[in-house]
Amino acid sequence: MRRLVSTAALLSCLAIAGCDAEDPPHDAGADAALGTDAGDGTTDAGLTDAGGASDAGGGMDAGETDAGETDAGETDAGETDAGDSMDAGDSMDAGDPIDAGDACHALAFGRDAVPLRQVTAGELPAPSGGAIPAGTYDAVDAMIAGTTMGSFRATWRVTAASASAGTIDQIQQISLPAPGPVVPRTFGWTSAGVNLMRNETCPGTDSFTNGYAVTEAAGVTRLTLRQGMIAFVFERRP
Repeated sequence: MRRLVSTAALLSCLAIAGCDAEDPPHDAGADAALGTDAGDGTTDAGLTDAGGASDAGGGMDAGETDAGETDAGETDAGETDAGDSMDAGDSMDAGDPIDAGDACHALAFGRDAVPLRQVTAGELPAPSGGAIPAGTYDAVDAMIAGTTMGSFRATWRVTAASASAGTIDQIQQISLPAPGPVVPRTFGWTSAGVNLMRNETCPGTDSFTNGYAVTEAAGVTRLTLRQGMIAFVFERRP
């Protein structure tokens, strides 16, 4: 159970929301240390809210309780359990519609979720940086050098004010394996060397840094994010 909670917290930080800017930069594009101990760095791919797949109390499944606290989805003295967006019964649970009034944008998913694909550490792509073309990107692969099972679904809409700065509208969902919340976010982004920095402007103010790589083959542009032992690959739409 402790291993699962560490993994969920790690994914919660990234992309794909990303990693906390205080974390040291990792290889190119890493949202991916799923299956590793929390000491390997947290991930987001901007990826899910920091609550991850556990109750706000930490270290327990959504259906379990902290001492003196109520089950997820129930109330304690008229208040909900710590406000964790991953608690069972929360209005942001996967499958429930997002309240348009709370969303940062109207971006929708462009592809189905992809499974977390288990690979060796040596198979994870290395960061190499590069200019990020404007466009809409859908997640097409998710790799982890570990044993965690689950899936990842995400779409980014990237604008570029310059070769190294712009904005990102993001929507994503991580399931480990139970469906996680659908999380819409907006970021301002900058790049330097092999690092991609994202500063959240809606709905929060978090900051994330990931290694990244931009590659092109057969006319297809791919953006890879890397964090620790996890990597997410996005493909730009034509």
